[in-house]
Amino acid sequence: MLLKFDLHCDDHSNEPSYRVFINQDLLAERDFVIPDDRYSHYKFMCDVNLQQGKNVINIESLDGPSFTIKKMAVDDKKVPGVWINQGDFSYEN
Repeated sequence: MLLKFDLHCDDHSNEPSYRVFINQDLLAERDFVIPDDRYSHYKFMCDVNLQQGKNVINIESLDGPSFTIKKMAVDDKKVPGVWINQGDFSYEN
């Protein structure tokens, strides 16, 4: 399954590091780097295996700022909601 979402950071000026987890499984560890102030977010994409029903997404900040997840989709099916640092969502195929 392809997981996609827009990732926003409340303070990207110091290129903060973060980790993305789904159900406690680490998907990525990266620095939040954007080319200049014209951009406020970037698109995260990753292949995942989701369990049926409730899933938990967590963005762990390694440097302090908050991260917001918007416009989430699984296999191009929109997942309603906006999450700050973490949240629950349901998946049914």
